[in-house]
Amino acid sequence: MTKKIALFLAKIVLHIAYLILYLLRFTKREKFEFLQGEIDLKLDEEKIDEERLFIIDDDIGMNREGVWEKGHYWLDFLKITDPDGGLELIYALREPNIRILGVTIMMGVASTDVCVKAARNIMKVLGIHNVPVLKGAESHRDLGKQTEASRFIVDMCKKYPGRVEIIATGPLTNIATALMMEPKLPEYWKTLHFATGEFRGKLGVKSDLYMPILFGVQELNTNVDYKATEYVLKHGGSFPIYPNEIMDDVIVSGTDYKRIKASKSNLAKFLTYEMKITNLVFSYFIPLSRGLVTHGLIPTAIALDSSYKSETLESAVKMRGYGYQGYTFILSEDPELPPHKIHIKLEKKSAQRMQKTLIKRLL
Repeated sequence: MTKKIALFLAKIVLHIAYLILYLLRFTKREKFEFLQGEIDLKLDEEKIDEERLFIIDDDIGMNREGVWEKGHYWLDFLKITDPDGGLELIYALREPNIRILGVTIMMGVASTDVCVKAARNIMKVLGIHNVPVLKGAESHRDLGKQTEASRFIVDMCKKYPGRVEIIATGPLTNIATALMMEPKLPEYWKTLHFATGEFRGKLGVKSDLYMPILFGVQELNTNVDYKATEYVLKHGGSFPIYPNEIMDDVIVSGTDYKRIKASKSNLAKFLTYEMKITNLVFSYFIPLSRGLVTHGLIPTAIALDSSYKSETLESAVKMRGYGYQGYTFILSEDPELPPHKIHIKLEKKSAQRMQKTLIKRLL
């Protein structure tokens, strides 16, 4: 099956699904009073010397209205929101004893503007006024073009040398551009948590994307800007990698969704609206699916709390193209490439504790 045929069939299936959702009024628009107004984007310096410092770099697609209007950045006919980035951000913002210096945004599950609005909506819902949201790349063609996001990454790492940890769970255009702006950036950051991409059957663990990729549904973080991913692997030094193989170990089930909805908080109202369609699809329509896969949450939680345990291995990593199936990672024995700690699978107890912690932070 060629990529062209796969996309054509996907369009037919999705348009039928969208029609059904429209007729069932699952696309009804609502307004939230607590999302009105602007937020303060100034960085609060109080107690910053005592805290762990993080930058979240992600395409946060928890913006149902924006995604429905514009679709996926790359596949405009794909109009189902991908809320895992929002769950990741909420989880991180509610982590005690850390400081989120800022959230840097790029295109991915939606356009950059849609994702920026999603992140700012989450800030408003949580009542957070001191975490800036920085707009980054709007296209893979922006690779190497300075944006407020790439400038922020470089500036914060140089302002707080050896202290800033970057959690990158989307396309890597902002990170690669920051490396182009400051080639010594790995000497300034504490670490990069590289959380994207799919391995080609080399880890002994199959992710939730294994079958879709075989049918031409590419992994849509790495493949949105594969040149940026290659650049970071080549110039970013040694850093931990969290591929898709570990990202499906925690889910939000239909039961979890009902529990969130029942709490009736402003956050719960926001989440149940944003997750309504994905909960319906992943909890009830897809065979063998247990619920919404949280993806970027898992590397974020591990980066924030080292007590979560996972199976890992050490290896250099390269990218390889597989035609219509897109680019994936392969293990490499090239001695000129830096080794990476690759997280493969969460231990069962850690997965259970992480899921309970997530739901608690969403109530």
